[in-house]
Amino acid sequence: PPAAKKKAEAPPKPDGRKLPAKKKAECEVFEDIGEDGIPDDQVLQSGSALPCYSLIEPATADEVNAADAELDVHSDSSYDIIQDAIDNRRRFGKKKSKKEVSMEIPDEDEGRSSEDENDSDSALANEAKSRQKYPFPRELRAARERLLRAQRCCDEQGEATAMLEVAEIKLASGRLRGALGLASNAWTLFGDSLAGARAVRVMIQAHAAAGRLQEARTLALQRLAHFGRRGGGSEADRRAEASLNVALSAVSLLEGRPKEALKIATVASNRFAKLNDKAGRATALRAMAEAGLAIGGQSATKTALIHAEEGLDTARKAHDEKEEVAALLMLSRIHLARHELDDSYAFAQGAVEFSQSVEYSKGVAMALVDLGKIMLRLDEQPENVVQVTTEAVQIFEATGDWLGEVDARMVVAKAFHADDMKNYAMENLQAGLGIARRLKDRKRIDQVLNAMREMNVPEHALLLMEEEAEHARRAQDRRRRASAMHKAIEVKLGLGRIEEAFEDAQRAVELTKKSGHKLAMAKALRQLAEVTVVQRRHLESIPALQEAKKLYLEVGNAKAAGDVLQFMASIYQSTGSMKKALDLFAEQRTMYKSMGWQEEEAEALQELAALHMDMLGSNHAVTAIQEAITIHKELGDRSGEAHAVVQLSNFQLHARRGLASDSIKTVQQAKQAEALRTARYARQIFEALGDQSGEAVALQAISEIYLEQDLRQAAIDATKEALKLCQKAGDGMGEARALRWVAWVHARIVEDDVKDGLKPDREILAQALSATEECLSISQGLEDLPGQVNALRRMSTLQRFAKDGPAAMEAAQEALELCEKLNNTHTHGLVLMALAEAALVAKRKADARRAAEDALLMFEVLNNTLGMQDAKKALQAALRLPDEPPPPPPQAPPPPRRRAGGLD
Repeated sequence: PPAAKKKAEAPPKPDGRKLPAKKKAECEVFEDIGEDGIPDDQVLQSGSALPCYSLIEPATADEVNAADAELDVHSDSSYDIIQDAIDNRRRFGKKKSKKEVSMEIPDEDEGRSSEDENDSDSALANEAKSRQKYPFPRELRAARERLLRAQRCCDEQGEATAMLEVAEIKLASGRLRGALGLASNAWTLFGDSLAGARAVRVMIQAHAAAGRLQEARTLALQRLAHFGRRGGGSEADRRAEASLNVALSAVSLLEGRPKEALKIATVASNRFAKLNDKAGRATALRAMAEAGLAIGGQSATKTALIHAEEGLDTARKAHDEKEEVAALLMLSRIHLARHELDDSYAFAQGAVEFSQSVEYSKGVAMALVDLGKIMLRLDEQPENVVQVTTEAVQIFEATGDWLGEVDARMVVAKAFHADDMKNYAMENLQAGLGIARRLKDRKRIDQVLNAMREMNVPEHALLLMEEEAEHARRAQDRRRRASAMHKAIEVKLGLGRIEEAFEDAQRAVELTKKSGHKLAMAKALRQLAEVTVVQRRHLESIPALQEAKKLYLEVGNAKAAGDVLQFMASIYQSTGSMKKALDLFAEQRTMYKSMGWQEEEAEALQELAALHMDMLGSNHAVTAIQEAITIHKELGDRSGEAHAVVQLSNFQLHARRGLASDSIKTVQQAKQAEALRTARYARQIFEALGDQSGEAVALQAISEIYLEQDLRQAAIDATKEALKLCQKAGDGMGEARALRWVAWVHARIVEDDVKDGLKPDREILAQALSATEECLSISQGLEDLPGQVNALRRMSTLQRFAKDGPAAMEAAQEALELCEKLNNTHTHGLVLMALAEAALVAKRKADARRAAEDALLMFEVLNNTLGMQDAKKALQAALRLPDEPPPPPPQAPPPPRRRAGGLD
């Protein structure tokens, strides 16, 4: 420190003693109070130093006193140890020039406010007074003591080991800035060894946790390339390379590329297997299971179960107790995603019992939180869920795991809310919010605020978002403030306060520009475009989206850039500019191809093929989908290939081709036969994969072909077989889709009869209604809002065919209420049309007219020509209905009876 700093007097301690300047310097070395994400604007060039003390802001008086109490270093000899630590940090800075790495200096990009800290304390109430100031106090203190001993003995390896241990604790507690700095210094001491790879892995995790995915990926690829240039090297080198692959897999998962993550984790698992490293392989197998869970679907989750089970067995052979708990919890989560609730509960309970047997407190708490989530899904008594999750909160408190406590409190709040005890729910969320604010953990602040929004009426939720924006303003945290404004804008849109939402979106863009954070700026620009679309100024949103796409690409988030391109394409589609929409899908495909992202390229081709089918006909669509099939084959992605083949069969069925000399019947028969062969081939692939849900998808395509061939019973049988396959697989979402398809096939038969002037078959109509009701029930159980809306709209249509106008109106009204939560204009328009048609059957002129006018307005916003035509027809039909008789006037109340004597 400079000479002036040496002369400065430190603030007095509570007992009146002065704190020496070098004691304050020690706090700068080891304390990193209230860290958050890593900034964007400063970059550490190759060869420059990254000493730990350069990462920390000067400590405040309260922080110094707290650190003094925690470290308990009052003697002069302790001060000598601390001064040695500072000297060693300077020495690290000189050695850093040996590394070839470019990363950003993790310094604060935004200011602090003691007022915000006070607000957080008040949110925790009296509970905060009895707790340690820092997370993981015991582990952190022990690691620091080992670090000081190693420095005093000039034991570089011991020093680096202890430093990395502190970095890992800070990473687990959300202190990303300190974790990155300490891990960097540990890497300097370890060099390119197995331990050095462990330090690099912590650095990658810190970057990724802060949302800096490009930096995380670049660092991982640099080190992997380094080990690759060494030609395989020693066994330690190969183990280090496998460990870095596990970290890179996690980055790919955060980038939204689960298939790529699965491939990378598989490479790591195979390398660990060759090295007979059971502990490393268990970690890689869990990463494979996590990637499969993210891919979703019955086939991928089934494979994920296999990987998780193998990981559990491998962890047991390695005697890695913590990894065994993690594997048990992964199995529980996969079963939960597959809606296998009993199995999910059993594995979570097993994790609790095993953690207790090995005295792994954090494992017990994590398992109890997962157990609480499963119990809520099982509709257990809320008070039982509160008891289980409150125990988790208490364990997290005792161990000082603040992040775990925030997660647990959110589940406790959900249980209280399910028991209609909203005050207790909000108390837990407020406590969790206070912890997240103290840690300046933007991710968990967002999570708690989302939970608060779900548990409150929109008006109250808006007040909470505005309160958080004010907290962030006082803390001078522009990114956090913009995030709170983002949520407030969503609430205002739901309340219909569109102009206010637009003004707030503009302010959020200006705010993020001042922060200089490109990712936050891109998100704000996208939301501004979304609000502009709601204002029906579709084309005016394009400049903001173009700027957002550019920023996403600059920060290396190609997935988000691709999503923006899709959004722009949908806007052009809604305005009738189909050529521009095609160009944007083509640009998306080109972008993914240039980056070597083959899975994403295939998906873009499938989107492009669907648009080609709508615009240019089947020839262009078939060409695009065949390219996608080729890519899936090259990747060995049989499931992706089968789904693309199903799409191809649909294009073939609706193709418009044939020679002029051919009869219409000949052309139809040819395309139907070709489509049927293609769909059956897709089913064969799914069958070979053991993917029963995929088979059901192929059978649904086959049933549509049978309908075109006028083979009604064969079509019905195919849909029933698809339903049985989904039920056998235990695929709840697939079962809902299969039931929806059963109802669609029956409704299609009824519609064809009505169009032909025939009376609908009562048995077919009854079966369609039964399937639709069952589909609605399953969708409600899965909390699938789009599924519920579709089922209710289908039910309204079927009731209309049955000439039951009131029942049709009731179903459409219920669907309309759910549409308010969906925020999907097209679906909203379709439901309004269903309501108008039901009102026509019920002879309700006013209701029919109102619904038709609203539907027309929705379709005009979307520039949907067919929708507008249908709405105009319904409106004309409504106007032709006779006026409804006015309601009878209310009867006057009877006159009061008079009492004897003439008194009222």
